[in-house]
Amino acid sequence: MKKFSWKRHSTLVENFHEDIIVSYLRPSHMSMEAYLQLFRRSEKNGSPAYTRSLKKAYDEDKDGMFVWEIRGKVVGWSWLRVRENEFFKEGAFGELNEIYVVPEWRRKGVGKVLMLHAHNWFKEKGVSTIRVEALASNKAALAFYQKHGFKPWYISLEKSLQKG
Repeated sequence: MKKFSWKRHSTLVENFHEDIIVSYLRPSHMSMEAYLQLFRRSEKNGSPAYTRSLKKAYDEDKDGMFVWEIRGKVVGWSWLRVRENEFFKEGAFGELNEIYVVPEWRRKGVGKVLMLHAHNWFKEKGVSTIRVEALASNKAALAFYQKHGFKPWYISLEKSLQKG
């Protein structure tokens, strides 16, 4: 596992976000091209909004940001962070903020290695609980996390209001 480098690896993260957003969140009334164009220019400066929080976390250098390379090619990435519990005094918990496996490397053990690395990193930080969020429509991600011992803990529901 290597430490994530903004200069070398940020394109992979951009591809990850576009893969997830287009696959699971694109409104049915928009074409993929139109949605990607809108998505890629979501900030006032013309850059994607998701890069703001990632770049900030990268610059602060508090989180664990890692890539796994095989034969010089990045096959997976993880963004791990330790959070203080704001509501209860149970102490800190680990958050698997992002975990991603390049599509052609899925179902080949890469996710398992990323998860094992995350567990070890969190243990080193003294964390005893790990949380992760996934889109309800991303059945593969949900199955992956459940396979690794995660159980439903909090459910967020959404409703669209029709314009008119």
